[in-house]
Amino acid sequence: MSKKNWIMVKRGLSRDAKHREAIGQAIWCFMHILDRADWETGTVFDWKDQDEADDMGVNVRTLREWRRSLDENNYITCHQEQYGQRIVIHNWTNPRNYSGEVLNQFPQGDIKTEPQDYTQDTPQGYTQGNRKDVTPTSNSLIKSHVSLEKVTRSANKTVDFILENERIAQEKDASRASWPHRDKFPDAIRELLDVYVRLTGQRLTKDKVMDWLSTGQDWLDLGIIADDLIKAHKKSKGDERGFGAFTVGRPGGLTNTANMFAGERRTNGKAIGGTPLERAMADLERTYHGDNVPA
Repeated sequence: MSKKNWIMVKRGLSRDAKHREAIGQAIWCFMHILDRADWETGTVFDWKDQDEADDMGVNVRTLREWRRSLDENNYITCHQEQYGQRIVIHNWTNPRNYSGEVLNQFPQGDIKTEPQDYTQDTPQGYTQGNRKDVTPTSNSLIKSHVSLEKVTRSANKTVDFILENERIAQEKDASRASWPHRDKFPDAIRELLDVYVRLTGQRLTKDKVMDWLSTGQDWLDLGIIADDLIKAHKKSKGDERGFGAFTVGRPGGLTNTANMFAGERRTNGKAIGGTPLERAMADLERTYHGDNVPA
């Protein structure tokens, strides 16, 4: 990686023995971080230890120890993200900002021990680009823009990942907790009826408890599993023009068709592992490809 400009640090960083003791050999990692920083924010985006170690020509364990030491001593703060880290440099001064405004000052009262006289000798912050090169080059601007795009994409992927996991969890939990009188059924029957409720959206009323219980027991006696119920429900929709469709107004409406699929499965010798609920969820995703799962 080519350097975008000369790096200059405030004299307090080199003159203060406390800083020299706190940083030690990590000064090389610190200088590299300064060079990688976005000038406007004092932040390094999309940091990956292995990539930076390769760029510096040092062992990744050594660089990681340096970075952690800088974090522990409050020179930087590292934020773990999905595809890398975001590093915030404390007491940063934008090379293009002649006001001397200090960014990312470390908050007082934190559990970390901030080095004494951390900014006394450096009223404008201890990090700053060379004032001989205060005008950013086109390469540096492009680099900052690309880094921001990477962070944005990474953040979007993280949000999408979280939302998708929440959606899947909600779908799995919906059938378990949403229909009345569910706790009245034995586990094996309840898990099959969970699939039925998920497929049809029907809700049990008190006067139908015995009918659902009897049908669930019939399914167990016939060896019907979740996969059979899913296929039977799909068949109840008929073909593309609706031919062959039939109404499913109660669990027993799927029994004959599900039993047909159970017989085919036994004949073909297909072994389906996992619990009934795991099979149900897997079969729902496979049958409807995650797009048209019935509500």
